[in-house]
Amino acid sequence: MASRQQTSHMAHVQLMGKAAMGRQVAEPIVASEEYMQYLTKLIPSTPELVKAGFVVSPLTPTELQAKVKCKNCHKRCTKPDRPPRGRNSSYAGNMEGSSNGSFTNETASTASNSGPSQTCRLRSHGELLDEGKQAETTSAAPPSPSQFRPAVAIDCEMGVSSDFESELIRLSLIDYFSGQILIDRLVRPKVPMQHMNTRYSGVTRQDLQNAIRNRTCILGGLEEARKEVWKFVGPQTVVVGHSVRNDLSALRWIHKRCVDSLVVEEGVRRKIKAKEEEEEKVREKQKDERLLEISLHCGPGMAEETRRMMEEEEIKEKEKMKKMRGKRGEDGMSLKALTKKKLGRVIQDGGKKGHDSVEDAVAARDLIHHHILGLMQKDKEKKEAEREAEAAFAQVLAEGTRDAEIGSVFAAFP
Repeated sequence: MASRQQTSHMAHVQLMGKAAMGRQVAEPIVASEEYMQYLTKLIPSTPELVKAGFVVSPLTPTELQAKVKCKNCHKRCTKPDRPPRGRNSSYAGNMEGSSNGSFTNETASTASNSGPSQTCRLRSHGELLDEGKQAETTSAAPPSPSQFRPAVAIDCEMGVSSDFESELIRLSLIDYFSGQILIDRLVRPKVPMQHMNTRYSGVTRQDLQNAIRNRTCILGGLEEARKEVWKFVGPQTVVVGHSVRNDLSALRWIHKRCVDSLVVEEGVRRKIKAKEEEEEKVREKQKDERLLEISLHCGPGMAEETRRMMEEEEIKEKEKMKKMRGKRGEDGMSLKALTKKKLGRVIQDGGKKGHDSVEDAVAARDLIHHHILGLMQKDKEKKEAEREAEAAFAQVLAEGTRDAEIGSVFAAFP
């Protein structure tokens, strides 16, 4: 059994790299100006992106410095309460107040209040782990502008670095409309790795070593990975993904034209909740009117008894609905749960073999396509209803005019 799983995994890995480019992994979607209008309407505004956790502008120096960590204890460094004392602790500035933001033979407090152990000795700036690398905005200068796609779907897999931060190790990008793979490659991190997080990433240390040896992976870390993406993604390209802010964060990439299947679903559920709350208000009003009528005709005692019975029935109905939703397992917001609920498709069933980032990118893309088809159908039905109403109104006018003409003819003969 283990041998078959290993063979299957190796076959999957061999499909990655440059050999995967152009491989069809999803049904094509017909591109049109109308479809792009629907797609771009799903792009959140800048305030909405910020609220959803997206980085929309380069980090300030203070924000960058706040991300620096101690090399020894891996905790965030903060400004010391007072200049440190001692022969080997001449203070040369702090993260937020010094002219160069560096530490030289100083003692810096880390983000902990656990007593004396919260102080870490740092001998030079090189011993600080710089987690505050600046995010880059989308490049507007590809090798060939014609390579820019109108829309793409993305998914990244991350391992854990030696300082316990997420680090990009696999990058998958597909053309939204053609359904073909643009990029599906492992990424060689520029930092030491604690582990590959294989249970979720689907990438083993051996996979990465083989890809490095065969030179099929992206060797230059995040910077080269971004350049590979920017061969196909321009400033106007729509980037689709599920919780796509995490993918942008993994690439340290700022791109505002994003459609996130998680954010879209959250919006759908907010509307459903608002509608349900409005309907509940109407039901409560109708119930109060009914109880008032019973009280007037049958007395307060009967009204109170009726109220109690109605409330018990409501509780039973809510419990029944809760159990039904629990059995269906449809209330989850994960990509796996939404794909099963909306598309009737099972993904991420590899167990310990982990996720497939191409499969996840396709799932996010198909969820957005499913949502757009729903919007198109609603608008079509609305337009048809409006046309039918206009036709009915025109018929009424025509019949009214004809009746008036007939009436005038009879009026001419006394």
